[in-house]
Parts: sequence; structure tokens; C-alpha cells
Amino acid sequence: MDPNARPAITLPDGRDAVDAFGEATVDGIWPRLLVPREGDTAESLATALHSLASSEVIPSAPESSAFEDLATALWDARRAQQEAWSDEGWPLDRIAKRLREKGIAAAWTLQTESDDGAVDALEPFRAEGMRGAVFLTESQAVELALEPGEAHVGTEGFVEPRPHGLLGRREIDADEYRTACEAVSGELVAAARAEGVEALWDGDWERRVVLENVQFVAGLP
Repeated sequence: MDPNARPAITLPDGRDAVDAFGEATVDGIWPRLLVPREGDTAESLATALHSLASSEVIPSAPESSAFEDLATALWDARRAQQEAWSDEGWPLDRIAKRLREKGIAAAWTLQTESDDGAVDALEPFRAEGMRGAVFLTESQAVELALEPGEAHVGTEGFVEPRPHGLLGRREIDADEYRTACEAVSGELVAAARAEGVEALWDGDWERRVVLENVQFVAGLP
């Protein structure tokens, strides 16, 4: 059973949300609850609905409070859906837990699409003293939330710059960085396989690790 499948959405007045707003609108908004951001609320979802309507992405609501009702119904439906989940967590959660025990952070929803942006976004984990991190971008998480598939996971090893050359400029040693990245990728492969997830990696530190047939599942904040 798909833990992210949209259930029937019933508005506070008892109407079916699809009848009131149309299937395209309800199905188009549902993914926003599947990859939540910290601080998201039913109120912020209603604000997003109003913004989408103002931009004519979705039809305008006939009543000013209608989007608040829809946001509340969606939020409550997702909360109810989560109550049936196991306390053990989903595969990506369990992989993240194993990695954390090895001093490696897992960030499954980085809000960037570039490798440079990913390095910057992972900086708090470096400051925390972690060995490295593995990551997916938010757009990848959305795709994997809607349908299980291949997760192409980026890896980053954290090494400290050291004095180099006559001037003693602090630089990251390329060999040390490569070794650190290789170690993080290796730990990811081991953690995934320990959780029964097939992991593919050819040993090249610059290539991403591919996790087969995984789904991103996350609860509301």
C-alpha cells in the first residue's frame, strides 16, 4: 500500500474536496504535503493556495474562506494517514539512522539543484563535527514521494583545510577529500544493504550512489 497515496479529502462541511475544487486542484496540491518543510502549517498551505489562485495556476475559490477549509482538510487527512505508520520508520529513515551512528548526516530534501549549492547547504553538518553527509534534492524527494524509484544520492566528505606550500595557505588536500568521499559512499552502500535496499556504486568517488526502488516518506512537521 502506498503510504503517500492521496485519500479522500472531506471538507469541514462534509463535501468531497474533489467535487468542490476539482480533481486537478486537489491532486496538484497533495504533493506539497508529501515533502514538507520545517515550519509548514495548514495556514501556510492556505496561503500557498491563495497565491496559486492569484497566479491563475488553480481556479479561484468562490468564497474567501474556501482555501482555508481545503488546506485544513488536506492537513488533517495527511495527519490521519501518518497515524498508521510504523514507529520503525521507512527505509530512508532507517538508512539515515545507521549513517548517523557512523558520524554521517543524511539530508533527503536539500533546497538546491546545484552541487555547489549542496556543499553550502551541508555546511551545518560540517560545523556539527560530522564526517560527511549524503543528500537528495527537494525535487528528487518530490519525485520519489509520488512514485518509488531510483534515488541518485550525492555524497560529501568533510575534511579540514591544511597549510600547504611555502606560504602556508590553508587548502583542502585533494587525496584526503577523495578518500573521505569514498568512505561516505561506502558507508551509504553498507547502510542501504543492511536495510534490504539494493545499492549500486562503481567505487568512483565522483559518482552518485544509486538506491533502487525507494520511496521518500516524511511526516508533517
